[in-house]
Amino acid sequence: DVYNALNIPNPFARSTTFTFQRSSSRPVDVEIRVYAISGRLIASMQMSAVTDRFVAIPWDGRDQNGDQISNGVYFYKIITRDMQSMNTREVIGKLARLQ
Repeated sequence: DVYNALNIPNPFARSTTFTFQRSSSRPVDVEIRVYAISGRLIASMQMSAVTDRFVAIPWDGRDQNGDQISNGVYFYKIITRDMQSMNTREVIGKLARLQ
């Protein structure tokens, strides 16, 4: 299971770090997706075979084109997929960019 998911700092000016804890050290693939309020995918980050129980993934606040995102409120989704059972867990949160 995934718990204590958040991004620090929130709101952020230039960059933020997505963090969460896991109840197991079994290897998982992790994907973080950032969406605009409209539902449009802004950015996506992936890590494979993560075994850490505390996970921290930095994000530079840039979209898929490499441009800094605009001020505003966004949603993020943390997706973990157990590499053995293929079970998937999802956590959704909100972040804001203010500069």
